Amino acid sequence: MDQLAIYDITGKRVLYFAQLHGQKEKEMNLEILNRGVYIVRIYTPEGILSKKLIRK
Repeated sequence: MDQLAIYDITGKRVLYFAQLHGQKEKEMNLEILNRGVYIVRIYTPEGILSKKLIRK
């Protein structure tokens, strides 16, 4: 992956990681996120993958 972004349900970007240089994994602390539903977008040379994240 090249970049990773997390958006809240309104579409506001709340976390962003750039220049990951093809890393296959990214460890991050999500405790800073409030409870709710988020969209995680992973940007790669092949395209963009979007997944739903639920923070309880």
